[in-house]
Amino acid sequence: MRMLDKHAVTPASGSAEGALEAEAAQLARLIYTHAPHDGSFSQRIPGLHIGRFSRIDTEYVKTLYLPSLLIAAQGAKAVTMGQEVYQFGRSNMLVLPVALPVALQITHASPSEPFLGVRLDLDPQRIAELVLKVYPQGLPPVRQRSAGYVTSADLSIVGAVRRLVECLPNPGDVELLAPLVVDEILIRVLRSPIGVHVAEIGFADSGVQ
Repeated sequence: MRMLDKHAVTPASGSAEGALEAEAAQLARLIYTHAPHDGSFSQRIPGLHIGRFSRIDTEYVKTLYLPSLLIAAQGAKAVTMGQEVYQFGRSNMLVLPVALPVALQITHASPSEPFLGVRLDLDPQRIAELVLKVYPQGLPPVRQRSAGYVTSADLSIVGAVRRLVECLPNPGDVELLAPLVVDEILIRVLRSPIGVHVAEIGFADSGVQ
């Protein structure tokens, strides 16, 4: 089972952690607004899905995910692929680099504090275009690949996802601003600790398949 390491919190990191928690709370409120009840909802922004679940699952829910980025704003969720189980909770992100059947289980939720999350399907062609800018010298070698990658979503990524969701009420923002914010999200994820694995999504000959 793959889980995030827990690190000691220094005063400086505590301040950063507080800002991240506040940003995640804002994102959670927006998700709640656009999810009228429990379930997963496709949005007007292509590839954007919002989820709200108020109960812990006693059984796994099986479905198929495209290559995607998942971010939890509140609660926790487990995604199982084969023998691997990926746990992610508030302010964590999970990247799935290939289309795979998955088994989902909400592991932390309640009616008063439901699981609230965002899933963004990843466009391999757009990633390939952005990789040329983020990795102008070429991708570093990848020694080990996995069906999924979990890491902390930093303040800039959570903030960009929040701004993407904020585009939803305004059709003009959906058309003009949302594509720019999606690019920002992709660039920031490409520059994250798991960025090289995301970059491989854009190349059919990378071996990620």
